Amino acid sequence: MERFFLNSITGGYMRFGSLLYPRIRELMEAEADHDDVAARHTLPRAVRDALRTMDDDALDQAIAEGRAEDLFERIYMRAVCRKAIEEKSPLVELYPYSKGSMGTYRDAYVLLEELRRGKAVGLAPGVSVRIAG
Repeated sequence: MERFFLNSITGGYMRFGSLLYPRIRELMEAEADHDDVAARHTLPRAVRDALRTMDDDALDQAIAEGRAEDLFERIYMRAVCRKAIEEKSPLVELYPYSKGSMGTYRDAYVLLEELRRGKAVGLAPGVSVRIAG
């Protein structure tokens, strides 16, 4: 059974399972660790534990209980940027297509740093990222 949650950044629903491949989960944990070192607010421990164990039911519950949707989405987008960089794909695509973002591609390195600083340009409600290609 696929799980969905309403995300306040994207303004839409995000599907677990098919989006959270094991490597994306690992990269999300690494980005949460990055925030811990930088003394920024990061994902609640219950969310991180659910990512680590790949328990989607626990992940749904932890995100809802911790009101961590915004942080989860930001860390997810950072993980996608890192995965693109690993795959030697310098671009990520903004989606779903909306009036202002149709066919928009961003440099994965630049977007990753913008997301880490909390100043990502062009990420309006309804927009997330995926590896271009």
